[in-house]
Amino acid sequence: MFNWRQLAPTKANRKRRVRICGVYAILHRASGRCYIGSSVDVWGRFVGGHLKALARGEHSSVYLQRAWEKHGREAFRLLLLERCLPSTRFVREQWWMNLCLSYDYRYGFNVSRTATGIDLGSERRSEIARAHAPLLSHKAKKQWADPIIRAKMVKSIRTANAKRRGLPGSRKGCKNSPETRLKISLAVRLAITEGRRRSSGEKTKAYWADPEWKAGVLAKRVVTEKQRESARCMMKRLHADPVVRLKLLENARSSEAVERFRRMLSNKTREQIQKQN
Repeated sequence: MFNWRQLAPTKANRKRRVRICGVYAILHRASGRCYIGSSVDVWGRFVGGHLKALARGEHSSVYLQRAWEKHGREAFRLLLLERCLPSTRFVREQWWMNLCLSYDYRYGFNVSRTATGIDLGSERRSEIARAHAPLLSHKAKKQWADPIIRAKMVKSIRTANAKRRGLPGSRKGCKNSPETRLKISLAVRLAITEGRRRSSGEKTKAYWADPEWKAGVLAKRVVTEKQRESARCMMKRLHADPVVRLKLLENARSSEAVERFRRMLSNKTREQIQKQN
């Protein structure tokens, strides 16, 4: 087994530390899935690149990030697969990726099927750029060129990623205490009393007072003949199922359902039913 202590930086050998160029793997001990990469300084890449990105929740491989957050650091192990020259490390990395199928989610954590860093050539890069150029509209380019708008967009994306991953600083899944909920309720009531905020009932009344808004809502509520026909077909399919039909009959025969139905009937309707029986 390779002794990684030779690569670990210390106060004595911080400047004289051995830097090894090669192909490495971040192995999950339990499942055998791995992330394969290459670097001119394997230990520096692992500590300065992967560990920091995983700790921040911003690793390029979402599969490795999820597994790291679920199982913890102790469930993974760094392996040196092969030493190689800097000029051939991408070729050797691709060879190990094909051998271990690390780009397949069932066997590995690599997102890309090709080794990152392989030179596609200037012509191929130009073709990719020309293919993606129409996708960016003139408005998007103009907005992204503005540094203020770009800073806001980057901040919103990072906040959304933090909330999705449940990182520290986000309130995803957090519940307020009873004292906090009481403070929020009192603050809202005070704002409504002082006229700085309208209640939900006043907002609803204001919406319905607008004739255009009311006409739009009522127009959406109109049921077309096509919708009625689809509802009829759905009910026929439900009643054709013996299990669903049995449940409907049980609900109809239950005493509680019958009692609720009788309470809903008016006295006049109840007298008509008694006369018919």
